[in-house]
Amino acid sequence: MRIGNGLVFAPFSISLFTSKKKFKKELKRIKAPKGLVFIVDGGDATTHFIGSHCIVCIKKYKKTKWSKSQIHCLLVHEAVHLWQEVRSHIGEDNPSAEFEAYSIQQLSQNLIDAYEGSLNDN
Repeated sequence: MRIGNGLVFAPFSISLFTSKKKFKKELKRIKAPKGLVFIVDGGDATTHFIGSHCIVCIKKYKKTKWSKSQIHCLLVHEAVHLWQEVRSHIGEDNPSAEFEAYSIQQLSQNLIDAYEGSLNDN
């Protein structure tokens, strides 16, 4: 599921996947290099940066040991990685505290909304 890029136009598309099958289909679509895994061993969520694509992967909470609020916190964690990549791409070394907080808030909200929307998908 594709989501918004945040307050700043990110130089990549952002997608969230809760299904390994849909993740693999997206990798084929974007012609990603072979060998990428849905979630890195030992991890609970993974963010992949592939050219102009950013893909966040996380399992549905009913299939993990995590509660819904813990899953949301994992998504906030991944939003910070997205923000770090955006900052790097736009050359922003010292954003104001408010700019950074609002950007992470918006990215987090987009991820959480996409995640919640995915709970009804098969």
